[in-house]
Amino acid sequence: MGQRSQIYVRINGQLVVAQYYGWNYAERMISRAKGILEFLDEHLKDGDMDCFTRKNVSSYAERLRRVCDINFDMRDYQISADIVKEWREEFPEEPFNRYVFDEQDNNDGQLFIDVQGDVIKYCFTKGTRRNKTMNGSQYMAWDHDGCKVRNWTIPTEYTPQEAINLCKANIKYINEHAELMTVDELRGFVDADYEQARIDKTPHAV
Repeated sequence: MGQRSQIYVRINGQLVVAQYYGWNYAERMISRAKGILEFLDEHLKDGDMDCFTRKNVSSYAERLRRVCDINFDMRDYQISADIVKEWREEFPEEPFNRYVFDEQDNNDGQLFIDVQGDVIKYCFTKGTRRNKTMNGSQYMAWDHDGCKVRNWTIPTEYTPQEAINLCKANIKYINEHAELMTVDELRGFVDADYEQARIDKTPHAV
C-alpha cells in the first residue's frame, strides 16, 4: 500500500510544487519540511523569490521540486510524481483544484508551504480532511496514532532516541522559521484560482 502523501509549495500566489509520494511519512515528512524551509529561507535572504515563478526560469522550480524529494537526514531520495503534469497529460477534463488537492491517494497526510513576500507559512493536514491545521508535533502524534507505540517520542527498535531527538530539532527549526497556517488560510490555498494552469502548457508554470 505504501506511505502515500503529498507536498505543495506556493510562492507569491503561484503553485510551484505539487508532488505525490509513495513512501514519505512521519519523521521523513518532517525532515523534508525542514529541508524545504532551509532552501526557501536562503532564497529569501537573497531577495529573489521571483526566480521560482518566472516562466523562462523554470529550472529554479525544478530545483525546488528536487529538494522536496530529498530527505537530507536519512540521505534518502524519493522520485515523486508531478501532480500538475499528470493532470495536464492524463486528466485535463477534471477540475484542476479537485484533482490536484483532493483526488490523490493519501494515508500519511499533506504538507503545505506558502510564501508571500518575506513570510513563510506552513501546515500539515490529515490528507483531504482540512478542518484542522497541524504543526510538526501534532502531525507526528496523528501519524503514529495507529502504531503499536502511539507516543512517537518513545524509542523503539525502529526509532532510536537519536532519531527522535533529530525529529524534535527539525520541528523546532520549522516552528522558528515559518508560521502555522490557519484553517482559513489553508482553504484559501486549496481553493485559489489556478486557472492559468489550463492556459499555460509549459511543464512547470502554474
